[in-house]
Formats: sequence, C-alpha cells, structure tokens
Amino acid sequence: MLDIEFMSELLIGVMHGPQGGSSKIIDEYYEQYEDYEDEFPEQHRTQKLFKEVLAIIQSIFPKIKETRWSNKTDFYTLFVGLASLLRKYELTGGGVRNVRKALEKFAEDTDLRLADEHATVSKTVINYVRAVEKGANDKKRRANRHAALLAIIGEYFKPRKKSA
Repeated sequence: MLDIEFMSELLIGVMHGPQGGSSKIIDEYYEQYEDYEDEFPEQHRTQKLFKEVLAIIQSIFPKIKETRWSNKTDFYTLFVGLASLLRKYELTGGGVRNVRKALEKFAEDTDLRLADEHATVSKTVINYVRAVEKGANDKKRRANRHAALLAIIGEYFKPRKKSA
C-alpha cells in the first residue's frame, strides 16, 4: 500500500509541484478529482510527463539503487524537480551526462555535510541537507529541496520549442 501512496505523491507532485506527503493530503487530492468519470483535466499531458521524467531518470541513473537518489526522499525531489523543469524546458545537448555529473557531485556534497555539519559545502547543499534531516515529507521542506535541486540542474535545460 505504501508504494501506491508514494506513486500518488509523485503524481500529485507532477501535477502541482512539491506537496506535503501525508495520507490526508493525498485523500484531499483524490476528492478533488473523484467527480471526473473517465479522465481528469490534463490527464494525457500528465501521463506523458510522468513517463518522460521516469525515462530521463533511467537515462541519468541506470543503476539508481547505487545512489542516494534511490531513497524515497531524494527520489521524490528528483522526480518532481525534473517534472517541473520538463513542463517548459528540455535537456540541452549533453544534458543527461551533465545532469548526472551535477547530481553526483551534489549527492557527494550532501553526504559529506550530513556526516559532518562543519564540512565546507555550498549554501544550496546546506539548505538541501536542512530539508532532508527532519520532517522530510513536510511541504515546506519538500519545496526547499525542490528549489535546491533546480538551482543545481536548471542550467542544463533550455526552453522547449513551440509545436507547429
């Protein structure tokens, strides 16, 4: 059941950005959409974006289980962050490689700071670590991690070309 709940959190995050991660919040979102019989507004776009994010994560980290991004807190941040970017942007040339390197360095610095609160790391890493340590499913902490992640990988995205 927890996997279904986590998938719901990811879907809500794709649609609405970082949100709190309690059962009550998920239930409130389900209530908003229960009146739609077959499809909810933007369902096809949301499904496409969800699949695109998943494919990009698989490209970035084919062996994600060997990274910190495999834990739920960091995976949620990565997934929702990429979804946020991919709504309006696409990866630049070499983007997968560049994003992987940036995320690996960010994870390394995050682990360093978690192990030693006096470690010299960027302010972005410090903010991320603060948002990881306590209340990881809290909306504000998720939003703080989201902002930190976008600061790290945002430069590897460019505006999407308009469809004809």
